[in-house]
Amino acid sequence: VCMCEEGWFGRNCSGALQNWKEMHKLEHNFYEHDSFKSRYVLAAHHLRGCRHIVEVGGYRTPISSFLNGHHLSVTTIDPYIRPYASDTLNGEACRVRHLPTMFADYPLTGEEDCFVYMGLDYYDEDNQPLCGTLKETVHRFERVVVDYAAKYPTGAACFKA
Repeated sequence: VCMCEEGWFGRNCSGALQNWKEMHKLEHNFYEHDSFKSRYVLAAHHLRGCRHIVEVGGYRTPISSFLNGHHLSVTTIDPYIRPYASDTLNGEACRVRHLPTMFADYPLTGEEDCFVYMGLDYYDEDNQPLCGTLKETVHRFERVVVDYAAKYPTGAACFKA
């Protein structure tokens, strides 16, 4: 998986997001409000002790911004995320990657022990096939943190929450 330029995503950065720049305008800054970010603080608490974390989603508030423990790797996968790479987190060695790609296009390494999906919102019936794949995939992880809006019952149904 490559570190794509802004507005490109995918395994070889060949997917173009026509509305990428629009998604990063100020009207989407609700993600950055304290009340919205508090759920990430809670998620980070549950990820203490995880060695290799993979997050689906993250957009403007990747989980790596909220972790305060030691982890070996943290990978956030979201086609709209700004690309980022670092080899440290909280002053310690950690492979941090924010990859603009789709979860279906990301090859898991098998080392990941914790999974995060904040804002699960499968309200579009077209996403239901991916929901089934995701549900099967998360059973591989030791720890799973999922946040969903009750407003979207199909998101809850994805995990039978």
